[in-house]
Amino acid sequence: MFRAQNRLTASLHELIMPASDEPRVLPGMRVAARYQPAVAEAYLGGDWYQAIPLDDGEVLLAVGDVAGHGLPAASAMAKLRHAITGLAFAGHDPAEILGVLNRMLCRLRPDVLATALVARYRPADRTLRWTHAGHPPMLLARSNRVERLLHPGVLLGVSEDATYTCGSVRLHPDDLLVMFTDGLIEKRGGDLYEGLDMLSRAVAGAIGPAPVASSPLPPALPSAVAALLPPVVPALGVAPTAPPFTPPVPRDRLTAVMDAMAPSNEADDTCVLIAQVTGAPA
Repeated sequence: MFRAQNRLTASLHELIMPASDEPRVLPGMRVAARYQPAVAEAYLGGDWYQAIPLDDGEVLLAVGDVAGHGLPAASAMAKLRHAITGLAFAGHDPAEILGVLNRMLCRLRPDVLATALVARYRPADRTLRWTHAGHPPMLLARSNRVERLLHPGVLLGVSEDATYTCGSVRLHPDDLLVMFTDGLIEKRGGDLYEGLDMLSRAVAGAIGPAPVASSPLPPALPSAVAALLPPVVPALGVAPTAPPFTPPVPRDRLTAVMDAMAPSNEADDTCVLIAQVTGAPA
């Protein structure tokens, strides 16, 4: 029964969040996402992400985590994820979405607690509006700097009277947004702030200047030794040529950051969602 439940939980996750290694193109951004299951199958559970275009030309970005593991957590996760998607299509902003979800959990599923980070991106003016409920803050990587976008909110399902507000930021072309669940930064014996610092350093290292690969020149021979060696004569009719110059290939910042994501807590599942702003400056 235990193995059967694990298989069912894994199948549910795969149906809700199919695995994909390639970034997706959405209005005004490229998006990559990854779900990393826990090492122990028993801990498959309630981590999820969502990234979809909406009818008004905006983009919904969200990650969340339902407390608990196994099929009950995965089932609650599916309901929350679908509810967030439906409310976003109905035109609600992130604060209204979390307010509705919180009341829904308190009244219909008082046994469930959850965290979530929900954002809407408007490509027309590159404005991001976001809020979160008891969830780690997203990171904004701009140029070679990384900062946290802080906007605290109450855990979902704790109090029916909880209210939420939105933060807003204007994004720049090539900005990266890094959203994740706590399995990425949680470490035994450490705290989440320490994990956030480590993650910020990992992102900064991934987007830092890439070293240009080149073939090192051989060391010069001492003149006394060089005089004893026969001269190098090129073949008849063939002039010696330098190897062709190959310019270094620019790194894909989105892929580089995703490759740097390594969960700190292998006993918990993890979701990572990274969005890269595209388009010319306004």
